Amino acid sequence: MSGQVDWSGALRWCAETHCAACGFTTYAMDDVLSAAERAAVAAQEGWFALLLTPADSADPRVRSAVRHALDLTFAQVVAMFRECPRRPVTGLRVELDLVVARIRRAAPRATPTVEPLP
Repeated sequence: MSGQVDWSGALRWCAETHCAACGFTTYAMDDVLSAAERAAVAAQEGWFALLLTPADSADPRVRSAVRHALDLTFAQVVAMFRECPRRPVTGLRVELDLVVARIRRAAPRATPTVEPLP
């Protein structure tokens, strides 16, 4: 299972299945992961954190980009940024890389980073 950003900027998940008997390979694409698939990707790649500087956290363009990337309400994004950096946004690497790309598009001087969780 791997995540890819398509031409429209949306995250798509691709699962590849190989038949051991004949060698035939099938591919399946989807926009969402089931809980089991998400756990499998996390077990393989680990969990990551989105880290923002205090200046980035205060920038309304950054907050707006995060809000839209994570499909949050205004109240949810305000609560989330109140907790940063004590409690960073966590997720799969490809998910957070997409959020970083959207932040940089909205606020080119922002310096968000994605780091593995211990």
